[in-house]
Amino acid sequence: MAQSYHYKSKLVDVDLVLDESPPRRIATTLDALKILKPIYRTLRPDREHLVILGLSQDKKFLAWDVFSGWHNGVQVTRRDLTFAAGDMRAYGVILSHNHPGGKLQPSKKERWIVARARAWLRELEITVLDHIILAAPFGVSAFQQRTWSDTETEKLRDLVEARAPLRRMARTLSRTEEEVKARAAEMEWLLPGQKLYK
Repeated sequence: MAQSYHYKSKLVDVDLVLDESPPRRIATTLDALKILKPIYRTLRPDREHLVILGLSQDKKFLAWDVFSGWHNGVQVTRRDLTFAAGDMRAYGVILSHNHPGGKLQPSKKERWIVARARAWLRELEITVLDHIILAAPFGVSAFQQRTWSDTETEKLRDLVEARAPLRRMARTLSRTEEEVKARAAEMEWLLPGQKLYK
């Protein structure tokens, strides 16, 4: 007979019961999915939810919390997010949300929100280790797609402030011009030649 492992969320009255022991360390997206999928099974599938997994410094699973929204989004404030992560006493967190419509790709708005969440949590010295999107029955790590590191983002900001040509920015960062434009738009920076209003 398998032993059950119980984890209680502080925000919702739901017990997470895992039939098998959780991974000792969450080293990959698959390790995180072993914990996330049972959580999502307890939640309404027609609504979007944001789940936060708290991890210790050596990436052991500590706790989880969930914010529930509507069929097309979840509203989480800076205060909510920082309080939840701080209350877990987490060194790092994995953010996850579901797409009830089944689309696995993060939207530009979602990328922008995650970038803001990373900045908010960085102020508390909490690292966002991954951003996982679930669309039943699959899960995908948005960070495993080609994401922007903090160093690359700072380099892009310097190039934008220096008014470097778009082609030079792309070549310097080993990115396409479209990727540079998208990242600048996410960070709300104007590239050379762009106007605030059209």
